[in-house]
Amino acid sequence: KKNDKKKNDTKVAVILPDLQLPYIDNEALSIAIQVIQDIKPDSIVLLGDALDLPAFGKYEQRPEFARETQGAINKLHNLMALFRRELPSSELAVLAGNHEKRLEKSILKNSMAAYGLKRADQPDNWPVISVPFLCAFDALDVKYIDGYPANKYWINQRLQCIHGYIIRGNGLTAKAVSHN
Repeated sequence: KKNDKKKNDTKVAVILPDLQLPYIDNEALSIAIQVIQDIKPDSIVLLGDALDLPAFGKYEQRPEFARETQGAINKLHNLMALFRRELPSSELAVLAGNHEKRLEKSILKNSMAAYGLKRADQPDNWPVISVPFLCAFDALDVKYIDGYPANKYWINQRLQCIHGYIIRGNGLTAKAVSHN
């Protein structure tokens, strides 16, 4: 099937929305990994909220939230490292979602002086306290697309992915997004 794909110049993408690490259904993730290993897509896109980051949110806090942050960062790095090993030439992209934005908002609210700090020898890299830096995406050649809610990833010239910010009940989200 891979040869057919190249012959008609189509692209295959796997899009994984809202992993919300560390709160993930590991069985569902395992199935997604198996699909990726089987179809070997041209790109894998994490559609935002790959990390939950509840310790940086505005809602009720629990002690375990802070203890889970490092594990979630490690798990996301390890997942992207697995994808990179399996698919060395595929594009890996992670969009920032509202949950990744929690880290930035928390820094601006609680420690503005730390906002945007970078390593002295890496002035063109991401700030030290940022999702792409903490997850070492540069070491894995993972494209991080910041700028939620305006960020987007183009699969091809006619199809783009967004995290989205519109939520409606009763199955009306798609209608509201298309109307917007």
